[in-house]
Amino acid sequence: MSLDGHYLFALWMVFTRISACLLVAPLFGAQTPLQVRLGLCGAISFALTPELLSAVGPTPNNVGELVLSIGNEALVGLVLGLAVQMVMIAVQMAGSVLDIQIGLSSVQVFNPATNHPVSLFANFKYWLALVLMLLMNGHHLMIKSFVASYSTHIAAATSWSTAGNALLQWLATLGLLALQICAAPVAVCVLVDGAASMINRSVPQMQVYIVGIPAKMLMGFVALSLALPLTVTAVQAGLEVSFDYAGKMLAPVRR
Repeated sequence: MSLDGHYLFALWMVFTRISACLLVAPLFGAQTPLQVRLGLCGAISFALTPELLSAVGPTPNNVGELVLSIGNEALVGLVLGLAVQMVMIAVQMAGSVLDIQIGLSSVQVFNPATNHPVSLFANFKYWLALVLMLLMNGHHLMIKSFVASYSTHIAAATSWSTAGNALLQWLATLGLLALQICAAPVAVCVLVDGAASMINRSVPQMQVYIVGIPAKMLMGFVALSLALPLTVTAVQAGLEVSFDYAGKMLAPVRR
């Protein structure tokens, strides 16, 4: 294949989109060394450009069109990367809710992936979801969605209300997913609190607080252990739903 102007433009566009995608995606994000991320983006761009050459579109005739093309590529890449990152954040949110119920919300650990301190189970859930995503080839799904995104683009006729509704539904679905992940351990903790309140009513002399906290932690750990297999299904469903809503936000208009 000859290195003509259209090929170089397509290579630049693919590189821009994959760079924006990996910038916000988990594991390959801003915490990854710049040299590694640039090398990975370059390798993916050189591998996919011949396949996507006809889908990139014509070479712009002026600087204004070039800037719009770059902005379009960056925006699509950011949405695709957020589709994966938001699933990880939803799982992390489930861990945060569980920490509040068990009583471990004051225990903070540093998460290098997000560059922020998080609670104990929130950090555990985040890394568990990340490992599960890699085991079920979620990064392959991200590349497939990246290639499929070239059959759509953001057009001027895009309805911002439609994109906004898709974003709200996306957030609501991931919030519901987070509640479903932590539902079983949280329900057990609520039952333990209810039992402790009944004991406190029946035997006021007993220090229920001293007994209730260890009991709630123990039962919460047991419930969390039994509910861990459901996290696999939750992560898989979350990735599928995220990429589906990301496609809706990208306003599927054929090039």
